[in-house]
Amino acid sequence: MSEPPIWTAAELASDAEQAKAAFRKRRLREPLELYSRFFKLFAPIVAGMIDRLPGLTSAQAAAEAVAEIIADDDWRTAFRYLAAPPISEDDLKTLAETNLSAMALRSDEEQARRVRETVLQVIDPHRFPWLADGRSPGEAERQAGLVEVQAREIPMLDAAPKAAEFCGECSFGGTRADLVVRLPDGRVAAIECKASNSAVNSYKRINHEALSKAHTWFEAFGNRQVVPVAVIDGVFNPASLATAQSGGLTILWRHRLADLSQLVATGP
Repeated sequence: MSEPPIWTAAELASDAEQAKAAFRKRRLREPLELYSRFFKLFAPIVAGMIDRLPGLTSAQAAAEAVAEIIADDDWRTAFRYLAAPPISEDDLKTLAETNLSAMALRSDEEQARRVRETVLQVIDPHRFPWLADGRSPGEAERQAGLVEVQAREIPMLDAAPKAAEFCGECSFGGTRADLVVRLPDGRVAAIECKASNSAVNSYKRINHEALSKAHTWFEAFGNRQVVPVAVIDGVFNPASLATAQSGGLTILWRHRLADLSQLVATGP
């Protein structure tokens, strides 16, 4: 089996700088609170939308397929959020010259085509790169196809989610984990999500909190049975990250979540 990524000092410094720049941009220009609030609600709906996209991208896409999406409030919202940035409902009406009536779209092929093409012209290339390539999404691009199960206390690994399952915040080996994922090879990834707004604060977040939990999990389950992961965002000291990584903590970044998808899709 392969192992979690181990970054060089230069790579940690580069990613730390990139994360800091993203932090500044987000705090000053592009707040993501609204996006984050709806992400958890709509993630399953967007996952279902992935299966519909190949049919929608076809020039022969039926008006009925577009009308079916528009008719449902949640599906319509998810459809608009395929774009980068998301298209508001009012903007979609204006750009596609439509009132977004499902009845009208079913009877007017041209109107349905305008709605479909308006969104597809600005579809997010980072979340849906496979569309431009004319191929089906890989497993990692489907966010590994994981199934969420009910959170539970996990004193022993037998109580952890099964392969390709995950649960939210729970007691794991006597301390809290933000997410617990069973990897395909049978090991369990315990994931901590950490944000920092300064290099000084990053020591507390990574070395005091996340690395301390990693040591607790290693002691409880063994270092070949559990994979401690920190998904981080914001301002971090690369030296602190290198220390945490050498202590067995896998470092992943919010600005490159494909690494997380790859980890849980194939195992470390």
